[in-house]
Amino acid sequence: AMVLRVALLQCDVDPPYGCRVPSMFKKLLESKKDLNVAIQVFDVTKQSYPADYNDVDAVIISGSISSAYEAQPWIHRLQEEVKSLHSAKRRILGICFGHQLIAQALGGRVEKNPLGFALGWRSFRVSAAAQWALNWPAAEMRLRYCHGDVVTLLPPGAQGVGCSAHCGVEGMLIDEHILTLQGHPEMFEGGGMACLSHVAAPRCLP
Repeated sequence: AMVLRVALLQCDVDPPYGCRVPSMFKKLLESKKDLNVAIQVFDVTKQSYPADYNDVDAVIISGSISSAYEAQPWIHRLQEEVKSLHSAKRRILGICFGHQLIAQALGGRVEKNPLGFALGWRSFRVSAAAQWALNWPAAEMRLRYCHGDVVTLLPPGAQGVGCSAHCGVEGMLIDEHILTLQGHPEMFEGGGMACLSHVAAPRCLP
């Protein structure tokens, strides 16, 4: 089995969500049978980062209680990190806050959702680009959600993963190396496994 070395950039360490981030992602990653995963966790709220990304195959940026547009030093630093990871074509999976922060860092826009806070399961229509990239033939994907902000403008060069009535940008694909999702595949079931497979072995976009 291949070994996937993952740097989990943890953007929230508090209960009820943040404290469970490492165990949830560990469970998701370890559930993929043909994959051995070595996860290192970095508390980016304390500005802790991998010393050398050459020792890392993929980076996961987690959810957070914070908003991407808050003027906090650790958020600013994380955006700079995303820009350099992107220019080095490093594989990144961004979840919820991570999705929004990557969009913002690369020239998109994040705002409070006028439709209010979303909590629980929902399905979204999967774009043709995402059906191909994620090897997901179904028209819809179902994930768990917990968010008050949304991406309202994709960064240049990004392709949408899909849309729902509650959220116009349910995620994005950038080249072969970035996948982001507004929903939480680590909160299990739904489309989590397909999203994970893409991080392990990205399919080139046609």
